[in-house]
Amino acid sequence: MLVSCPRFCREFRCIAGDCPDTCCAKWEIVVDEASARKYRAAGGEIGDRLRQAMYEDDEGDTVFKNKNGRCPFLNPDNLCDIYSALGEKALCRTCERFPRYSVSFGGYEERGLSMSCPEAARLIIENGFDFETELDDREPDINELDADLYFLLKSERDKIARFFQDSVNVNKLSGLLEYSKKLRDFCKNPRGSAPKLTKGGALEGAILPKKPELLSEKGKALEGLRFEGQALGEHSRNIFLYYLYRYFLASVYDGEVALPLRLAVAAVLSAAALPFSIVENAVLFSREIEHSESNLRMFGE
Repeated sequence: MLVSCPRFCREFRCIAGDCPDTCCAKWEIVVDEASARKYRAAGGEIGDRLRQAMYEDDEGDTVFKNKNGRCPFLNPDNLCDIYSALGEKALCRTCERFPRYSVSFGGYEERGLSMSCPEAARLIIENGFDFETELDDREPDINELDADLYFLLKSERDKIARFFQDSVNVNKLSGLLEYSKKLRDFCKNPRGSAPKLTKGGALEGAILPKKPELLSEKGKALEGLRFEGQALGEHSRNIFLYYLYRYFLASVYDGEVALPLRLAVAAVLSAAALPFSIVENAVLFSREIEHSESNLRMFGE
């Protein structure tokens, strides 16, 4: 299988207790079947804790019972007790992989890091997107990918990246929003040529389509957030490209080609309008919006 990944992925290392946040709070930790079996067979105090913490949710997944919004194995130093007691190999798939992600397109796979992790966000923002590609020994995945739509989206993604090659500004973002509507309609009824991507007008006003569902106290900064001509900042392009590369081509599976582009625009505007550092702004938007299904639906409605 051919694998493509930004070069900064090689530099990522979890900074554990030095992290200003934690990925083990507010979110539900889903335990894969192989890990669940190991946890049920574990001995000692940690084994007792693991068996008491696991339960089956309404969707049939095995998950950990959160305590006050935190994973029950996240200690006061924001370190993992499972890691400390049983080692890194004992982590379940969710904890082992985060913030890494991968999306497969048959014989081609794209990998990256999630902006919701502060250290990953720092690497993304500071390094930009320089990809490296390698061939591994895995067989291609079998899926129901629409080949025509896949190659169309891949071509359009290259076009969008070139459009923002030199800079990101409000006129380009405005033009992208108009283009996203036309591209969505074109993908549903592909006649003639794909729409052109051109600059638009000014962007002012509310950033999010409606009031978001907040996941944290800090997320209140997103309520009623408006863009009022703030400078976008030198790192806007890297934030934009993160959402473009992570979600746009993957929309071949659900046809929601406009949603990733609208999300990317909102992320860039939020990074300019939120009152924290550029990395904090990017992480907050990712955690509160990108990782909330109900908030994401705002961009598809």
